[in-house]
Formats: sequence, C-alpha cells, structure tokens
Amino acid sequence: MHDVIRGGARIRALGVAAAVGAGMLCFAAGAAATDLRGRVEGQGQYSSIPTPVNGTRVELTDASGQQVLARYYTGPDGMYYFRNIAPGNYQIRTGGRAYPLMVQPKPAQDIAPIQLRF
Repeated sequence: MHDVIRGGARIRALGVAAAVGAGMLCFAAGAAATDLRGRVEGQGQYSSIPTPVNGTRVELTDASGQQVLARYYTGPDGMYYFRNIAPGNYQIRTGGRAYPLMVQPKPAQDIAPIQLRF
C-alpha cells in the first residue's frame, strides 16, 4: 500500500506536471526520471541475521527533509519503490531516521539496504 503526495516544492521547481499512476509519483514525459528500489531489514537484539521488515513506512523527501514527496509501505520482502524521480538530492526517511540520497540520471537505481535495530 502506498500514498502519493502531490505538489511538493521540488515538483514546482522543476515546472513539470505531476500525476498519479499506479500509486506512484509520476513526472510528465520528457523529464529525466529514475526508478528507485530499496529494502528495509531488521535485526533483533538476539539475532545476527537481518530479515525483511513488512509494513514499515518509507518516505521520500526533499533534501532538507521538510517536504514529503512520496510514501510507500514495504511488502513482506521488505522492498519499497519510488518511480519516475527526477535526478537530484533527497532523503529517505524510515524508522525515525533520515538517510541522504543522491538520485542519478539513469533509468534505475538500487538503494543500499536500510538496517533497523529492534
């Protein structure tokens, strides 16, 4: 399950139309865009093996962390996805922490797994 937040400052600065497509943030055709894929893993106090975290909220924000651009809830595999994101600097927020992210101008980008401790 995922929500889309429309009209963030980053979108207005790019001057492109935002639209909802399959529950993801989509930019108008012709804009440079990257599909992002990442995973949230958890590790308990008594376990040394990280496991996927299901149902955790992951937010994509602008670089300052002030504007939430999109939000996604992980599936049983711990994966989250953000589609058609313009290259630039952002933050990924989950588990009460924020992680800086530089989106590259390429079709797809894998994000290193985020490790949560329980």
